[in-house]
Amino acid sequence: MKVRLYENVFPSQWFSHLNKCLRKYSKQTDRIDGAFWYSFKGSPTNLFEQLIRYLRKIARPGSECIGAEWWVHSYASDWKKNFHFDRDEYAYLNTSKWIHPKFGSIVYVSDSGGPTVILDQRVDPKKGLIPEQAKKGTLIYPKKNQFAIFAGNLRHGVYPAEFQSKNGSNRITFLINWWHRKPINLFPLTKALPAFIAPLPKAIDSMSAKDSKLLRVKPIFFKTMTHS
Repeated sequence: MKVRLYENVFPSQWFSHLNKCLRKYSKQTDRIDGAFWYSFKGSPTNLFEQLIRYLRKIARPGSECIGAEWWVHSYASDWKKNFHFDRDEYAYLNTSKWIHPKFGSIVYVSDSGGPTVILDQRVDPKKGLIPEQAKKGTLIYPKKNQFAIFAGNLRHGVYPAEFQSKNGSNRITFLINWWHRKPINLFPLTKALPAFIAPLPKAIDSMSAKDSKLLRVKPIFFKTMTHS
């Protein structure tokens, strides 16, 4: 599996709730930034962990995955994210080992912003990028209630939108890495979330993902390419 893309990943009422919450949350000056850990052994304690538990049915990360790293991005629509690899940053700093999540994934909460670009490159600690120049990649443009999941060792980034959103809407994403081991110095969210980020009904755990639809993703091929 390189890239899978689903539309209508959440039931409409759930996505409407998530969209409303994150748009309001992104405007808060005291919002909680950073990445957090959710162990699959525990029960969800907040909205984001509830949604991860539901997405697990669609992502199908495998029994070896024990938990998820998650965070939220909200940036201007012309925001750019340089190409990079997801990894256990503290393990790399302490041991120089490249430890990737099994899968990376993105829930698009808004339609604003440029595409996520997932390349066919991985990294070898001794040899560097393989292949040295990307030969193909996948572009995923933001679309509300769409969910992308890809191999966790692939190089990826975000191209800026050609024009800023006319209505000033941010590029909002909910990001989840699916891990076979707990990254160093990553902990659950324990700080209380704002009251308006209300948990969904407990029935979420018993709901099926029957309305989500797997889309066909076609790679694009490059002649020569340079990424920064």
